[in-house]
Amino acid sequence: PLRQVYDLKFIGDFGDMLKGINPQLFGLAEQIVASRSRVFFGTYYSSFSAYIARLRGYYSVKENQPGHTSGALQNTYYLPSKWKREMSIYQAVHVPFYAREFPIAWRDIDKL
Repeated sequence: PLRQVYDLKFIGDFGDMLKGINPQLFGLAEQIVASRSRVFFGTYYSSFSAYIARLRGYYSVKENQPGHTSGALQNTYYLPSKWKREMSIYQAVHVPFYAREFPIAWRDIDKL
């Protein structure tokens, strides 16, 4: 049903372009692609999703996206719904550290 509404792409759709590339690198490629999506839904306790959020943070500063000055990421959501808007609110670093990324990773990193 999602294909009827959205133009979905999967890594298998790019088979010819990926010939000769080590399949162990596919996850990294998927993170880069997901980081540039208009909207991203990730899993709260996933370091894979957290790194995508960090990349989205870097892009938000570089492109002056809404919320970049406070470290808030627009259109970046986590599941389950308890943490859905976790990335739209600035938070200082706190435990658990691995569950999410924090704006300190991308805010003012060029001012040192």
